[in-house]
Amino acid sequence: EYAGYIRDHGRFCKAIDPKQNRFHGRYMGQLSGKSINDLLSATRYVFATLGNEHGVIKNPFDDITKVEVNAEEREAFMPAELQKIGRVFHDYAKLKANPELRATYPADEIGKLDFVSRHEWLYPLFLVGTLTGLREGDIALLKWSSVDWDHMELRLKMSKTKRQVCPPILPPLEKYLR
Repeated sequence: EYAGYIRDHGRFCKAIDPKQNRFHGRYMGQLSGKSINDLLSATRYVFATLGNEHGVIKNPFDDITKVEVNAEEREAFMPAELQKIGRVFHDYAKLKANPELRATYPADEIGKLDFVSRHEWLYPLFLVGTLTGLREGDIALLKWSSVDWDHMELRLKMSKTKRQVCPPILPPLEKYLR
């Protein structure tokens, strides 16, 4: 029925502009180029299958140009920024162990430490992320079975790329994990 509608009425998707031969519309800024190209490939395949089974003569997706895929760029923290963040976590741990030290900290530092106290769960994420370079999603999926103490490395399959990686367990991470 759908294939017949396409055959009889032609253009069916407002996100396809036949003049530009490209995808556009509300998802363009939200999906990566790779995701859009994967969707285009899957749609081409579906219509090729429909064409064989239901007599669709021309696949309307064959002439659409794939979008340019740009490598994902992530802005890294500078070493000085990482030190500042690490210092806040370190100071928080000191204050947690010795609350009487709170009076010795300036007000702006107390604000940072109060933030950390409300978001204490960020510390392991920060520590593992800075010491391994893993993405947040991959860190969240780590299990104790991912830790290879014999080779002092983590073993996991990246959720985004499906590649097997083995980042080393550096001394500060080993201290935290043990």
